[in-house]
Amino acid sequence: MRVAGVKILVDRTPETEVIDSNHMEWAMRSIVISAIAISLIGVAPQIARAAQTYKLEQYPEGLANVPCSAFKRTPNGSWKEVAVFIYHGSKFTGNTYPPGSHEAGMLDQKCGAK
Repeated sequence: MRVAGVKILVDRTPETEVIDSNHMEWAMRSIVISAIAISLIGVAPQIARAAQTYKLEQYPEGLANVPCSAFKRTPNGSWKEVAVFIYHGSKFTGNTYPPGSHEAGMLDQKCGAK
């Protein structure tokens, strides 16, 4: 029976219990799948950005040959690596160069000291 768009079960039978159970299971699966999709969308840019790899022939002078997109300017004026760098076979990423350091000076000159 329906009253103004609301489903009212007059009597519960095993068949209606199965239908309600299947509907609840479908709803829960939809919520879980949606949550996974949303989390992957949020992570995708970080994965793509981290995939950038640059081989340096010299360090730190080689940083001047890397695009500015390989670094992120922080609110305190530091520069943080957001790409992967390889120097003499060693990989590194995530280093932060504080204002006044040689590396930060090079990046200020290349990418702008905002």
